[in-house]
Amino acid sequence: MKYLDGIFADFIRTELGRDVHVHFLHCNAHFLLGMSSACEKAISKVEKELESERQQKFGRDQNAKYDGFNEGSESCVSPVIRTACDILGPRGDQKSGCRVQWTTFIASSVIPYFKGNRFNCFFEAVASLIFHLPTMVQFFSSGVLHENPNRKIHSVSPDVQDKTLMCMVCAVALFFINITGPYWKLTNSDVKYFNFHLYLKKMVTNFEKWIDDPSDLLSPNFFSVFDGDLVIKAPKFH
Repeated sequence: MKYLDGIFADFIRTELGRDVHVHFLHCNAHFLLGMSSACEKAISKVEKELESERQQKFGRDQNAKYDGFNEGSESCVSPVIRTACDILGPRGDQKSGCRVQWTTFIASSVIPYFKGNRFNCFFEAVASLIFHLPTMVQFFSSGVLHENPNRKIHSVSPDVQDKTLMCMVCAVALFFINITGPYWKLTNSDVKYFNFHLYLKKMVTNFEKWIDDPSDLLSPNFFSVFDGDLVIKAPKFH
């Protein structure tokens, strides 16, 4: 098995090395995956601090019957994204979900099929949930919980009604609006490779500024990490 793994690893390195476009996509996709991992760690830290202050867990975590939907040491935000997309999004849990009721209740849904390890999916999924948040609260109050007794559907309701938890979810959504959404659009744009560094330079400058003062991210006049002459607008979920 180790021998086959070695052959496969060599094949990947060889192919990525030959195709500059694939290599370019590979590097940028891993940057976005790294962003989601870093965001998850930051949210976990904030979560622990807030739990210590209020002496209470968030959303579904206040009820032990929903413990089975959490995976390891993930933050309280990740189960919200994964479970909500699974029951409301396309190609989700058809047996335990309520996609049909959801699409009947709402005119148009932007909740995506969720795979946490797929490029920008983590951030895009969060933004879609914030976009639909008022409607989701109405949906879970409409009687759907009585029609569907399974715990997976019921676990999402206390999440979307927890305002502090939703603030943390919204913070992650801002990353999509202002950073990862524009970055992914840049990666898929017609910008030439030799001009790519101009965008990255602006991004790094903003990152360094936000270490001391991240208030720009909350401003309604802030468009993306590539501001000024380098604006690439992300889809407007807010």
